[in-house]
Amino acid sequence: MLKNYFLPSKTDSVYLNEKIYKKLIESLSELAQADNSIEYKINDIIDQLCKKKASSLTIAPLCYAFYYRLGFCLLNNDINDAHFIINEFFDFVSKSIFHKNLIVEAWCELTPHKNIYLASLGEHSGYLLRDVSGKDFSLYNAALLNEIKRVKDYYPSFYEEISCLLKQVIIVNSDTRSKPFLGMSPIQLWRSIFVNISMCSSKISILETLIHEASHTYLFAQSYLTPLTKNNKDELYYSPLRNCERPIEGIYHAMFVSARVAYCLFQMYNAGAFYGSEETAAQDAIKRNIRQFFACESVVMKHAALSCLGKRVLRHTSEAVDIIV
Repeated sequence: MLKNYFLPSKTDSVYLNEKIYKKLIESLSELAQADNSIEYKINDIIDQLCKKKASSLTIAPLCYAFYYRLGFCLLNNDINDAHFIINEFFDFVSKSIFHKNLIVEAWCELTPHKNIYLASLGEHSGYLLRDVSGKDFSLYNAALLNEIKRVKDYYPSFYEEISCLLKQVIIVNSDTRSKPFLGMSPIQLWRSIFVNISMCSSKISILETLIHEASHTYLFAQSYLTPLTKNNKDELYYSPLRNCERPIEGIYHAMFVSARVAYCLFQMYNAGAFYGSEETAAQDAIKRNIRQFFACESVVMKHAALSCLGKRVLRHTSEAVDIIV
């Protein structure tokens, strides 16, 4: 059980990592029982993970993507595709499963497993992802690493959370004429986030997107085994952030990450992280995310059937927002 369900904590992040990693191994063992023809192959994958003593803090996000994809194939009784996924999964864990540090990669660098990434986008599958030129990647990579360093210098506890929970930032370019997005963090690719350079043009927007997507990753970890709400997924309600109808769990996420962005920027602002025009931009971002929090909270309070976890997270989130307003 966490000490606080909103504030960044290295101890809590390590705990969440370990919990989900253990569940991954348990779930793979359960999938192995689905069909005799795949049992020994999945057990080989588990053996590889255990033999290499894969730490929950270093395992590559793609392992979770393979697991989700395999589960989808078995759920649909697609044994042929399941065999294909298992072979790819085994090949991957045999060669490389470790991400010791956060890595930043361009979309074009993921070609060997791009189909798995695309199949793991879930509700984000409508986004049009384009490759990034070498020059643009170099510039954006430097800008992103600078913002991560700024977090390290001015809000160390959040940096420690990022170091524990994030292992991969994927830089993409998306035509603004397609479905627009700043970033995304699909649960099927847990510990990976995508950042869209065509939408994140300023230092503050890069920082805001980093905090936003990292906070989704954190909340996914909390609710991995226990849902935040008891509502039926078919129940749709107006989402203030997306200006469309969504399941209440998605609106809850939007509420949480808006508060997280406001709180982290507030802490960094008070620590002197911003100068000149950045001060105004940071203040504007804080105010905008607070407005978004209250708009989403209104929908959640009206329509959500909160679980015990959902109530705890909301209480701690509201307490943090009270510090700002």
